[in-house]
Amino acid sequence: MASKTPSFRERSILARYVHVEYRGKNNRPKPSAYRRSPGEKYLSVNSLEIHTRNQVAAIYADIFENGNRPVTLTEPMVSNYNARAREVGVTVNYNADDGHWQFDENGIATPAYLHHLKPHNESHCGVEFVRIFDDFKEFQFSIRMVRSRTYKFV
Repeated sequence: MASKTPSFRERSILARYVHVEYRGKNNRPKPSAYRRSPGEKYLSVNSLEIHTRNQVAAIYADIFENGNRPVTLTEPMVSNYNARAREVGVTVNYNADDGHWQFDENGIATPAYLHHLKPHNESHCGVEFVRIFDDFKEFQFSIRMVRSRTYKFV
């Protein structure tokens, strides 16, 4: 059976697990929740077009929290990610010809979002434009994402 592929439409939700060390008061995400993990080229997220919120929460509860719940997820839409990128100087445009969001990476139109299918996590995706951020832009982006207040306890 073939896996579903996310559409990455403007209203598509890309959930991000918030590790316990990146949670502040009342389990709210700290800006570090929106920074790439060491060694990652993209920001890891999960498409809620493929898995439900509860399925994503269960995946991360099993991996990082010994099955304990609730966990904290942020749930911004693609439009939130795009708007915050624009605020820090990265333009993300929709290419109607191929139906994908793109950003400029060294003069090359590059997909802004990609599906990174992983075993036991079919909804795993990447916010790709973060790889062109320097430390300051990544910090600005993470602050703005936290201010969008799109978190849930699941």
